[in-house]
Amino acid sequence: STTAVVATVIKTIGLTTATDEWAEGSWSNYRGWPANARFFMDRLSFSNTYSEPMTTWMSEIGIYDSFLRHTNLLDTDGISTNLPSRQLNAINGVVALRKLIALTSASEWTIGPTSSASLTPTTVEQLIQGYRGSYGVDPAVVGNECIFIQANSKVVRNLSYSLGSDGYVGNDLNILARHLFQNYTIVEIAYQQDP
Repeated sequence: STTAVVATVIKTIGLTTATDEWAEGSWSNYRGWPANARFFMDRLSFSNTYSEPMTTWMSEIGIYDSFLRHTNLLDTDGISTNLPSRQLNAINGVVALRKLIALTSASEWTIGPTSSASLTPTTVEQLIQGYRGSYGVDPAVVGNECIFIQANSKVVRNLSYSLGSDGYVGNDLNILARHLFQNYTIVEIAYQQDP
């Protein structure tokens, strides 16, 4: 009700007296569960729930089941960040390279620390890298490149860091063989390095 709640205590709590200062968690059967997960800079990262499709949550450093944030933020605290896009496009793929690459159906983003800084709750930034979009097939990492399927499900693209543009750029990888995917939809990527 608006004045009572039933809960299972997992960790010791400070008070058991009545309070009106509480909040519902971001993940639940009602709000949805994350669709993507990756390890990045010793943090476990999750993104895209039903209620918050453009949000990424990162755990505390080295404590993968804790997203604690102190009142006075510590550099090791959990991170919660939203893509600052003007369109609502859910994060449908994530890759960890120099930065965390978040792919949506309309764009590609990087999530990471500001230049030459450590990743903390106060130094995290999200930067747009392009507007090609991803179909939602789990991307692959080949060397230092992200390989993903473009939003139309027929184009294979790469995305890698370019010093010249100080950002992530990519190319259409099947430009010389368009016929391979005509009348087909790419549903999965697999990569084997050796042999």
